[in-house]
Amino acid sequence: MGRADLIGNGKHHLIPTFQPATDGGYESARRKNSTQAGQKVAPNKPRSGQLLTQHTGLPPRVTGAKPAPRGKPAAKRGPR
Repeated sequence: MGRADLIGNGKHHLIPTFQPATDGGYESARRKNSTQAGQKVAPNKPRSGQLLTQHTGLPPRVTGAKPAPRGKPAAKRGPR
């Protein structure tokens, strides 16, 4: 499955066998932007005068459409 031939310490290898030790000073941008596991993020309350959208607290629309059917979908029939 893998490409073990790319791992090693030679010139033709792309990934060294052992990664250098770091002092912990580098933190990737993805890790900086994420929250710790189990932490709850408080939702942002819209400010007075702020336009509400589906992303800023607008409740779901009432369209009058029938609710989506629940359960097992019907089998499709092919041409006869």
